[in-house]
Amino acid sequence: MMRVGHSVRVLGKVMIWGEYAVLHGGPALLLPVPRVLQVSEATSPPANPYPPPLAEALLQSIPETAAYESAHGLPHVTVDRSAFYATSFRETGDSPANRPAKLGLGSSAAEAVGVTALRLERAGLDSRRVWELVAGCALEAHERAQRGLGSGADVTACAAGVPLLFRRSAGIVEARTDLARRSPHAEIPMALVWSATPADTRSRVARFEKWLQQRGRREQARLALLIEDAAALEQAWPDGSRDEIFLLLDTFCARLEECQVAAGIHWKSSQLQALRAWARHHGGRAKATGAGGGDMILLLGDLPYDELGTAVIPLTSTYHADHGDRPDQFHRYFAPSDRDTELAHRVSSPLGASADFRSD
Repeated sequence: MMRVGHSVRVLGKVMIWGEYAVLHGGPALLLPVPRVLQVSEATSPPANPYPPPLAEALLQSIPETAAYESAHGLPHVTVDRSAFYATSFRETGDSPANRPAKLGLGSSAAEAVGVTALRLERAGLDSRRVWELVAGCALEAHERAQRGLGSGADVTACAAGVPLLFRRSAGIVEARTDLARRSPHAEIPMALVWSATPADTRSRVARFEKWLQQRGRREQARLALLIEDAAALEQAWPDGSRDEIFLLLDTFCARLEECQVAAGIHWKSSQLQALRAWARHHGGRAKATGAGGGDMILLLGDLPYDELGTAVIPLTSTYHADHGDRPDQFHRYFAPSDRDTELAHRVSSPLGASADFRSD
């Protein structure tokens, strides 16, 4: 998160692996994406009602802001989410009408995080230094807005603004940020490309949960194996070789696709299939991100992006100072039912990147 006067800027996020497994206690890796959603204090209420994530974040009880807001009231807010949408012909591959299309960078999570951070900033707190408080409050608000769907990984990633390994089990949310590779040459180049199709994450997650509830031991066994595959990636990610990471990623993706097909979730697209073949031809990999079926496609490896003829968002291991200083300690925090213990984790080598996506 970054402060700009009476505004808060929140980076987008992308889940690299761990999709669906993270809904049931498995780990997931998330990286910040260098596109920014900005929440600003306004002088008057909007003409139309706030969308649910904003409305719930404004209604969320935050003891740290109670005294200030008792005297000054809740803020009116405006949101600039244009960087989280594709609007140019080159990005969308759509008609020249340039209809905005959701990129799938966590806009609803970023909205909840941004409003929560803004309320804390108004009350005199540095939201960047209390990111776990921001994450916990925003998670409560976001879960109400999403009617309980989701793991909270997107909210946590948007609040932290650095690479993290996320896991949520029995109400406890753990966010590991000690992800620096010991060998810089071993880092796997990564980038995002727009699939040209927005994904309906909520409906896909709901279908997955319904499949698990209505089926039996075979489905639970598939889920258990998917979680094991994600755990193997968790163990290998900081220091594993590129070949090892690719093999584990192939295994995870194959297992995930089995679950999606069994649950009746559409995840393939012609662009994804073409990019997977192209990336493998050049010694890399391509995979869907998030719930699948659209949004961003992740590219891994030393790939000739100039052959694509479309814009990409590169993800690198260099974190730029213009995203604001990061705190020295991150904490384990808890879901709404448990809040009384915390465990500090050291932060190292946060992520930043430049992007050549255009939002004009």
